[in-house]
Amino acid sequence: MNKGKNIWIMVLLFIGVVGFLWIQLVVLPSKKQVEERYAHEQMNPLTQDFNYIAEYESEYLGDNSNTVNLFRSLPMSQDEMTFQLFPEELVVEVHYPSSLSESVHSTMTTDKDNEYGQKEDLIAHRTLLYNATAGFALIKNIDQLTFEFQDSTFDFKRSDFKSMYSNLDQLLDEDTWIQEVQQPLQNDQYVEKTFKGLAIVH
Repeated sequence: MNKGKNIWIMVLLFIGVVGFLWIQLVVLPSKKQVEERYAHEQMNPLTQDFNYIAEYESEYLGDNSNTVNLFRSLPMSQDEMTFQLFPEELVVEVHYPSSLSESVHSTMTTDKDNEYGQKEDLIAHRTLLYNATAGFALIKNIDQLTFEFQDSTFDFKRSDFKSMYSNLDQLLDEDTWIQEVQQPLQNDQYVEKTFKGLAIVH
């Protein structure tokens, strides 16, 4: 009787040890990999989850923390970025602490990050178009966005984006965001033509 009981105890201990090892060696590492991959995707304008930034939708740029947090959640974000908000002029300036090229490379964590664009300029233009679209669509009263790097500055006007999309509010749907914003940005020619038509370069 005791022998049979001891066998069951050993079996249960074995199952417990195997289960513990399974969780530690398989489940938790897999979960961590998924989380790391998701975080990495948020720094790519072609793969960012719209729900990752949708919470920052606001009628006014005067909500400083909300506006800043939006741009810190967009691709090419850097910890050392600074911001200037001009509520009366309805202008937001995003200041990067590095050159455009360095800012592009700061968001690359693997050698394969060039997969969404072969040239630095193309990656930068795609990202700036995406970030400007997000800024105008989510913060309803921004009239101008300025992205300032150490070696260049780019201005974007809400009126130009309204002309391109007709209604920016319609973009605030996940499927529409993918179809109207992210999918066109996969086309390199579209990116360069659109950037040339929308960006005011200093």
